[in-house]
Amino acid sequence: IGSPCQNQSQCPVGFCVDGVCCIEACAGPCRSCNQPGRAGRCLLFASGTDPENECPAQSAESCGTTGTCDGQGACALHPAGTACSNAYCRGDVLVGAGSCNGAGDCIETKPVDCRPGRCRNASCTSSCTVHEDCSSEGFCAADGTCHAKLADGEPCAGAVYPGLERHAACRGGWCREDGIDAGQAFCTSNELACLARGE
Repeated sequence: IGSPCQNQSQCPVGFCVDGVCCIEACAGPCRSCNQPGRAGRCLLFASGTDPENECPAQSAESCGTTGTCDGQGACALHPAGTACSNAYCRGDVLVGAGSCNGAGDCIETKPVDCRPGRCRNASCTSSCTVHEDCSSEGFCAADGTCHAKLADGEPCAGAVYPGLERHAACRGGWCREDGIDAGQAFCTSNELACLARGE
């Protein structure tokens, strides 16, 4: 064991591996039976090394191998928590940045529904000055943020950002002023128009 060899016939015992007679087959990456001073024994390469260039250096986005050995007889993978993808908008849903799980997979952060606001430039935004700043499920409210549309029958007086159409706040599509609440505005789905105060 440990004697130089070029083929198996030259090793009466063991296996001809890495140019020496080895006590075992020593199959797989990141190991050798001919390390300095230890010929004949199959030993693993130290973590962070790759003297035989067996491990490809893959990008962090792939979550694949780093280009070095892991010290346990395999090529090291990008560790858990390594950034592998950027956040992005899918409609008005924010898909968060991804990170490697340490097993070769890029895991995206749990999606966040930005509605009644919008997803823009890879972030949720709820500020508004016009109804179009909000998703179709919302309206621009008096406080300058997007709110979910009001159900039929809910008061909508003073709910809308100043100067904007009030009916956009109503899920049913129309707002009516005065009426049975004598001065209060309410949402209703059975009106054919948005009536002005006092009508």
